[in-house]
Amino acid sequence: MTADTEGIDPATVCAIFVTFGPDEGLAARVAALAGQVGSILLVDNGSGPEGRRRVTAAAERSGARVIANAENLGIATALNQAALHAAESGCRWLLCLDQDATPMAHMVGSLDHAYRSYPGRARIGMIGSSAFPTPLRCHDKAWVEEGWVITSGSLLSLAAYAPTGRFRDDFFIDYVDVEYCLRLRAHGYSIIRACQPAMLHDIGRPRRHRFLGRWPTTTDHPAWRRYYITRNRILVWRAYATAEPGVVLCDLGSFIRTTLKLLLFERDRGAKARSLARGVRDAARGRTGTGPPTRQQEGSDVTRGRPSQQFSFRGSGGADRRTPCSGCPAAGRPRGPAGRSRPRR
Repeated sequence: MTADTEGIDPATVCAIFVTFGPDEGLAARVAALAGQVGSILLVDNGSGPEGRRRVTAAAERSGARVIANAENLGIATALNQAALHAAESGCRWLLCLDQDATPMAHMVGSLDHAYRSYPGRARIGMIGSSAFPTPLRCHDKAWVEEGWVITSGSLLSLAAYAPTGRFRDDFFIDYVDVEYCLRLRAHGYSIIRACQPAMLHDIGRPRRHRFLGRWPTTTDHPAWRRYYITRNRILVWRAYATAEPGVVLCDLGSFIRTTLKLLLFERDRGAKARSLARGVRDAARGRTGTGPPTRQQEGSDVTRGRPSQQFSFRGSGGADRRTPCSGCPAAGRPRGPAGRSRPRR
């Protein structure tokens, strides 16, 4: 493993925005990173004419390059396309952002501060960003170690990407980040999160509800997303229950809480419950790829990809490379491919 001797050189960072039917604010969000990184890449997943126009306008304003996919190939494939482009361009880091994430002026500086402060920087695989407000675990710290971090705002070491392999294309959208972080840890890399809030970003469409004197929040994801979230998280549990029991148990608790809130408060509960059940069924069958409950509507990240396929995950050793609550804390040290607590230097 290699690492920058002092810190993260912004010139070696390639930022990627994955787009699908973006809104008019995309150009401003992309421009917010123009002076912070060496290059910017927009990977568009089959937007319609209006979406393509906005992507082109954003690229022209910030001098970004564009990869235009003819159809929605999913977040994982877009990230893999970006990682290949960044590596071929000589970059050492890939900064991943959703199209609706608003980076702050100090975003890369915040990630660099966490990197410099971490005692084992040579084994950092990914650094996640914090969104406003400051996470409770983060007060008075430069970084916290995590089991996984969300894709948006994450800084991936391309030196770690090479041996770890591709993001799982067959996951398509949800839990791509969780699985990849756990795979990084399986290869001996650490996942940390920079504590200084550096972006504005909401998960889903947050809604608050009054219940017995409390105000629980729901993400209100559409029904088709419930399918992918449920299916892929169960596949992750099956693959990593032995290696990462703490993360799996944490996410199991999150699944139970989220399902209860869905049934109590969310709209379209019947459709979402049916999608959830289909996700459980397909996970039990080991089915991946693009699933049945999709809506062909631009702007909602719907799928227009390839048909479902079978995927055989052969453990943490990286034998199968057919790939693809941030906030579950890391349970123990990362483990290398041969079960070591640290990789070979």
